[in-house]
Amino acid sequence: MSAQPMKIYWPIGLTREMPGRTNRSDLFDRTLNEYARTVMGSNVEVTIAWMKRTTGMMSSAYLGIINDTQLVSDILDAERDGHHAATVGGHWDPALAAAREAATIPVVGPGEAAMLIAGTLGRKFAFLTVMEGYVPVIENNIRSYGLEPRAIARRPVRKFGMTYENIVRCLEGKDDEFLVELAKTARECIADGRRPVGVRARVPVPASGDVAARAREGAPRAARRRMAREPRVRGSR
Repeated sequence: MSAQPMKIYWPIGLTREMPGRTNRSDLFDRTLNEYARTVMGSNVEVTIAWMKRTTGMMSSAYLGIINDTQLVSDILDAERDGHHAATVGGHWDPALAAAREAATIPVVGPGEAAMLIAGTLGRKFAFLTVMEGYVPVIENNIRSYGLEPRAIARRPVRKFGMTYENIVRCLEGKDDEFLVELAKTARECIADGRRPVGVRARVPVPASGDVAARAREGAPRAARRRMAREPRVRGSR
């Protein structure tokens, strides 16, 4: 008799309507499910979940608390439904401590996990995010996780030029503007990571390493073929 598959709960952090963002939730849902099947083994089931309710303003201190409450509630529902582990979804790790306290299953913060992985790829790391409002939240996370000495000294968290329009076009295989913007900001982090440290000033970027190759790994298949022709960007270890 084969063992029961492991079930992992992955909440998106938004309702399926994606209010104020895009009407292409179908594209995000399909892409995330394909990605999960690619990276997980056949004995792992990943539930890509849309929240039942959300304020849609996760960078707001007040509305974020309301959103966090709903996120923890959804994770507890997933635990009762038989999931063996969960993530909090957003890369700024919303409600991570609360979810870990409330649930008995393991709860992973994608931001924390990414920082720890980035720390194995180079001596220093930086974190790219999609909204200015997330920058101070993630900077505080770096300090809370005890990882400040591993981050680059100058602006370790930076917004890059993502829009919902350019990420939709990228996922559709129409153009690579999203990946170009990501790589541009990543190169700036690499350059700042090489400078002498003075006083200190988030689908994380190591401050050294092959940025183009890491971007290709997470890109849609059509985009990866185009990026394969780009020059590789390396930093010093």
